[in-house]
Amino acid sequence: DQTRFGLRLAHCYQTVERLTEARRVTDEVIAIWKQQRIEKAKEAKEQAEKEGKDTSQLSIPTDPHNPSLDLLQGNLYLAEIIPEKALTYFQQAQQASPRLPHIHLNIGQTYLKLQRLTDAEEAFFQALDIDPDSAAAYHGLAQVYLQKKHFQEAAEAAMSSVGLIYHNPVAHYHLGEALFRLGKFELAAQSWEVCVSQAPGMKTAHEKLVKLYQYHL
Repeated sequence: DQTRFGLRLAHCYQTVERLTEARRVTDEVIAIWKQQRIEKAKEAKEQAEKEGKDTSQLSIPTDPHNPSLDLLQGNLYLAEIIPEKALTYFQQAQQASPRLPHIHLNIGQTYLKLQRLTDAEEAFFQALDIDPDSAAAYHGLAQVYLQKKHFQEAAEAAMSSVGLIYHNPVAHYHLGEALFRLGKFELAAQSWEVCVSQAPGMKTAHEKLVKLYQYHL
């Protein structure tokens, strides 16, 4: 249907960072879906009235929500660097589907952007409670601990992440950062070398390696 196709199209635009098109399609899909929900509710109420049934419990939604659309909206606002709005939509999606780990991951990343580190840590632990093998949740915890300057915990979380999914250059980068802060320069170099081998265009990792070899190795 239109909603499903629109969701896919908006997601594709967002993936290739064509955010203007993603926003346009998203707004169109939401408007269509809401109108469909309102019309279906009206039809159900009218049918119940014709059949002489009690319609006092059949309300017409004024602002219906769809968890998939809320998730799409949240991701789009996050890409547009409006984390406050992103958080609102992610929390709505969480209320509807509290056992989906990726929603908790999105909430955790949003809290990171808002510098709400304790909330971010809790969100990533909630994701792990649902999926104990979530490499993304461990990576999120590594980011939290780096910002908290808890470098041993950051290294351990990053190690858990790359142990679950090895091809993750950003997780290797954060592992290198934690190891460097712990004074483990050779191990940090190994992590950043893996990072640049997986993502040759990652300029920051190249710069870290140059300074590491220049001043510490």
